[in-house]
Amino acid sequence: MSNTTNTSKKSSSCTMCNKPTSMVCKQCGNSAYCSQACQRADWPAHKLLCAQFKDFQKPPSPSMRRAIWFPENEPDVKFIWVPVTRISEEGEGYDRVDLKTYFADTAELKPEFRGYQGNGRPLTVNVNSLRGNRRLGNAIDIRHRETFSIDRSKRNQAVFSATKGRSCHEWRGPMVALKEKKNRVAYDTCSFCDDMDVAGLRDVVDYLTGYGAPGLGWWVGSKDPE
Repeated sequence: MSNTTNTSKKSSSCTMCNKPTSMVCKQCGNSAYCSQACQRADWPAHKLLCAQFKDFQKPPSPSMRRAIWFPENEPDVKFIWVPVTRISEEGEGYDRVDLKTYFADTAELKPEFRGYQGNGRPLTVNVNSLRGNRRLGNAIDIRHRETFSIDRSKRNQAVFSATKGRSCHEWRGPMVALKEKKNRVAYDTCSFCDDMDVAGLRDVVDYLTGYGAPGLGWWVGSKDPE
C-alpha cells in the first residue's frame, strides 16, 4: 500500500466514508482519506491506477482529456487520452468525444450489430449511494456497447478484476469512463469534458459493482467489495 502525507484540505471528503480528510496518497497525490483504515479499504481499487497517474499529467494536446479504459480482453484498468472536439451551439455548446478506437467492431460481434457502436452508449453517475448517497462534484459518464447483452460481446475482464467478480451485473464489451464538468449527457456528447483521476475510480467501481442489486435503487449495491 502506498504511503500517505498529511493534508490541509479540510474541505474535501474522504474517498471512502465522506468524513473530512487528513491525508492524501503520497504516490499519486490525488485520493484523500480521513484515516489509514479508509486508505487500506480503498487500496484494492486505488492501486489499479495509482502508479499510472504520474505519467498522465500533461495531455499530448490541448484537445485531449484523460479517461479510464476498461479493456474487454485484458484484466488491467488503464488511463488513456481521448480526443474531444468543442461544438459551438446557441448557449454553451458541448464536447464531442471520439471513442471509436475503443468501440471498434470485433470478430465475435454478430453481423447485425457491426458498424453500430460509434462512441458507445452513456451511463451517467451523479451519486454514489454506496458512500452515503454522496453527490459527485462532477458527473461521470461510463460508455459501453448498448447491445452488449445480445451481440456476443465478451465479459469485460478489466471490470471483473476491478470489482473482484462481485458485480451484480455481467458487464460485457469495452468500457470507458469520462468525467464531466456538468451533468448533461447526450448520446455521443459529454457536456464539457474534464480529466478523470484516480479518486474517480472509486465511484466507477462502486457503480459497476452495485448496478442491478435488488432493494437499493436501480444500480446501488448493498455491500462494498472487500
